Amino acid sequence: MTKKPTKTTQTALPLAWEPRGVSTVANHPVPNHSTAMDRWVGRICAAIAEIAAGDRPPQQLFRIVHPRVLTRLKVVAQTHKKANSPIRRVLSVRVRHNSPTRIEACAVVEGGRRCQAVAIQLTKRPQGWIVTAAEIR
Repeated sequence: MTKKPTKTTQTALPLAWEPRGVSTVANHPVPNHSTAMDRWVGRICAAIAEIAAGDRPPQQLFRIVHPRVLTRLKVVAQTHKKANSPIRRVLSVRVRHNSPTRIEACAVVEGGRRCQAVAIQLTKRPQGWIVTAAEIR
């Protein structure tokens, strides 16, 4: 007796369209009083939380996240699949400019079951900012 194939569905990821295609950073609601940098960091933190929950493929952030960090997030996603999905919104964002080429930031991300803290370190490169460290709790 053969098993019937099951149909899997994928939830739509909230991406924002840009002139050159789709943005790789999720367009989750971010607090209104934030600056443009705060909003961008909040969206990155939400996307990292989605990767950790297994809702977003890590390859979508390969341009703005260091490969070492993506590899670590893949491991987290495999061990904590669907732990806190779906990500609903970013509750707060804190950004600290340590130097002209380094930023440390954190965000509180509301998920389906609980809130999580996401901390990242961004480093300025010629092609733009890149996440060189990430931690999610």
